[in-house]
Amino acid sequence: MKNYLLIFILISMLFHFANAQWMKLPNSLNLELKDIKVVNPNHIYAAGQNGMGANFPNGQGRMYQSLDGGMSWDTILADTTSYSWMENIRIINPDTIYVAGRSNHFYKTTNGGMDWNIIEYYETWGGQAQAMDFVDANVGFLGNYKGEIYKTLNGGETWTLVFNNGNSTWHPIYEIHCPTDSICFALVDYDSSYEPVRVLKTEDAGQTWITIPEDIPFVNNIRPNGLFCINKDTIIAVAEFLLRSVDGGYTWNEFELDSSLLNIDFGDVQFIDNVGYAVGEQETILKSVDSGESWTVEYHIAGSDETILGLHMLDSNSIIACSNKGNIYQKGWVLVSTEQALVHEEIKIFPNPFNGQVVIDFKENRKNGHVLLYNVNGQCLKNIRIFNQAKVRIDTNDIQAGSFIIQYMDDESGLLVSELIFCKKY
Repeated sequence: MKNYLLIFILISMLFHFANAQWMKLPNSLNLELKDIKVVNPNHIYAAGQNGMGANFPNGQGRMYQSLDGGMSWDTILADTTSYSWMENIRIINPDTIYVAGRSNHFYKTTNGGMDWNIIEYYETWGGQAQAMDFVDANVGFLGNYKGEIYKTLNGGETWTLVFNNGNSTWHPIYEIHCPTDSICFALVDYDSSYEPVRVLKTEDAGQTWITIPEDIPFVNNIRPNGLFCINKDTIIAVAEFLLRSVDGGYTWNEFELDSSLLNIDFGDVQFIDNVGYAVGEQETILKSVDSGESWTVEYHIAGSDETILGLHMLDSNSIIACSNKGNIYQKGWVLVSTEQALVHEEIKIFPNPFNGQVVIDFKENRKNGHVLLYNVNGQCLKNIRIFNQAKVRIDTNDIQAGSFIIQYMDDESGLLVSELIFCKKY
């Protein structure tokens, strides 16, 4: 049993690319993914729609969860309305998560994705909540397709309008990012008449907003895709180029890309301290180690019709990304092994072999976690959420006899314990 467990862990570590190279996972999702966020190396969320490209012009929003580092995925939220694709995830803690997109409401869970509540902050078409950021668990901002910005002080229960563009012309809010409690930036898309893109800034927690600068070097007809504040002064914006400001958004400089990367549309950007990544068309991944002053190519497939749209940095060495074809990219991604995890003496799994029911017994209550049961083909058959429990019983009357892998994953620490078990039918 121990040899099997060791082999399983080694395969998991190898499969999750514990080296410095970018790789695609072999079991990706056959649909368009727009954002990806991480609770821990094993626990990942991805958002998008129920298909890809022109075949799904009226795509319906989907939220997916992986509990094995991206190797397999389950649908945990499905919006059945048209044009409702999901594209913005914010994780407050392992239990509280928001997801927004192109619909007149957005969603919140307070139990780790088991149940989702619709937050209808705006009732009419055009109020799609596509931009979002939270300062803490209670204070957050939401930008919509009509160019309005709303603020909540109570974790999304109620919202107050704090900005609108003051006319009938729509300027969609495409991104919001708050580097401090009081300072926030919003990236405003061009409108139907192709008026220039703008950046909005507040320095008083959303009470007033100013436009900076009037001559930001975005070109008409080019849609902005992302904005990230490294700190209150240094900001990176991405579109068909990379822009950088070091004075709080008042002046901007464009980074001169290599000729092979010209006209590539970049989809997302993120930094941790001075290390950051930008992703985009032709499966392009760029890296900066100097707060965006210079960039190098780490991954690029010239001529590819695939676009990397979402990005999340767990730390400066562990990065994950997703594409419009449902592929997952990872660099330096390692599942937590049993050697680093909760020791087996703290968890007792019995009987083994079992028939009908298997019991997971902890020495003490586990606050937040998951118990998962896999068959030998890697299919997840059971996924049980734990809330402050010391013992979990799994009914297995609906599965065939055979060999299985049972896992316990702790959401707080990301620690993982795996065990080979056998099911007998009498």
